Amino acid sequence: MTGTFTGVALGVALSLLVFGGCTAATTTSKGTGDCEIDNNLTCNTLLGGYVCTGTARPDQNPAVSVGVIEGTVCTDLGAVDTANGLNYCCTVTPVACGYDPGLSCPLATPSGYACTPPSRPDNFDPDLPCGMGQPVNGETVFCCGPATTPNCSASGTAVTCPQNLKALECMTATIPNEGELGTDQSRSDATLLCDVPIMVGRSFGYCCFTPTQIAVGGTCLQDQDVPGCPGGSFGFACTGPDTPEQDYPRIACPSASIRGKSKEGYEANLYCCSYLGGDAGI
Repeated sequence: MTGTFTGVALGVALSLLVFGGCTAATTTSKGTGDCEIDNNLTCNTLLGGYVCTGTARPDQNPAVSVGVIEGTVCTDLGAVDTANGLNYCCTVTPVACGYDPGLSCPLATPSGYACTPPSRPDNFDPDLPCGMGQPVNGETVFCCGPATTPNCSASGTAVTCPQNLKALECMTATIPNEGELGTDQSRSDATLLCDVPIMVGRSFGYCCFTPTQIAVGGTCLQDQDVPGCPGGSFGFACTGPDTPEQDYPRIACPSASIRGKSKEGYEANLYCCSYLGGDAGI
């Protein structure tokens, strides 16, 4: 089956791509070279092993029909055995995502995929890390690739947080995002609402939650550079007349604001606040 596969990645416009269908077989010819099933590769129990020569990949040439994608999703293992070519662990039955070589992805996440919503590639291949999807013409496109050491970890942390706040330990003082909550959580790169970090050994310990959407007209954004905010408190900079308590219902600000500048350099009322508890949204 032949269909039209379109997409952009991270704001980069792409040209129209046309793919032909592929037929499952022990040996497949995709790209310049061949892919063969390799049962000796160590793959997740949901996946099957392949070895490919040349530029061939097991996930090339997905079928697209009336906006519905049927393809294969693979984790690139690289040259495990250079004598035999490149190795992949792939889904063994058709899934609602397909490889899209036209996506302009960064080198750290070199493989582009397009999916029929609400699917995403790492729904089918748990070993394949993917970034936040971008909706394009009824599809969702993703950049996926080898796992890199995450800045933050939600497992085994020594941070103690109030109930309903998520403890995260980070290598740098960079505010964690939703994608760092864990594999069973959102893969979004939207920033979490986090307190001023405390040092845990050489790591930065945060207590975070996913805030409800800020009220229309709200001007208060988290600002961890508010002077005098101790670790464990929440700093905010408000450029308008509203307060953090009005914009974030579970936040309380016992002290009066001080006039200063936000981290972006705007005149603002600066607050040092605390978390009241309740459903934090994570």
